[in-house]
Amino acid sequence: MIAKIQNSIPQNRIQGVLGCSKTHAEQLVHSGLISSVVPMTEGEVGLTCGDFNLDDLSVFLDGVCVGTQISADESDGFVDLTHAARGRSSTAEIIGWQVAGKLKETGLLNGIKRLDHLRFSLSEIRLLVAVSRGIDLHRLTVVARILGTNLGAVKRLVSEQRGGPWLVAAHAKITRDLPGKAYVSSADDRAL
Repeated sequence: MIAKIQNSIPQNRIQGVLGCSKTHAEQLVHSGLISSVVPMTEGEVGLTCGDFNLDDLSVFLDGVCVGTQISADESDGFVDLTHAARGRSSTAEIIGWQVAGKLKETGLLNGIKRLDHLRFSLSEIRLLVAVSRGIDLHRLTVVARILGTNLGAVKRLVSEQRGGPWLVAAHAKITRDLPGKAYVSSADDRAL
């Protein structure tokens, strides 16, 4: 235990080791994705708090970077952690998805294992956010009842004919485990 503590750093140095911002480091600590060797008292915050073992942080980075696709250049549709989380999710949630293997398209710039070198597929993040937030889905027959019309009219509203779609069908990845074939979301998931 003494050796682990001696090979540890305070919270204010985590960002340099992991390649993240101060806010990202705080969220990772608060969520329990990374933890201090010496227990921190509840609610204790501060840049010099905690003893974060460098070997544990290295293992954490290895786990985050497993399965990433190494690339030399930036790619369209891929964003850094800050942009992936902005207005959609949190750093901890996205890193949690990455560690759990839910993000299959994540890239790693130049193979450098740091959080600031991760590039996340924006479409993949949007889909997971939509699923985690539980988009309010309605089968087309329910939509017909709500609108006071028949199923044929709702199908025309969902189709791309005549300037449509006027109602946006929910993405197939969201509805694949649900009964029925077609769903409409009360919230337009294109804005996610």
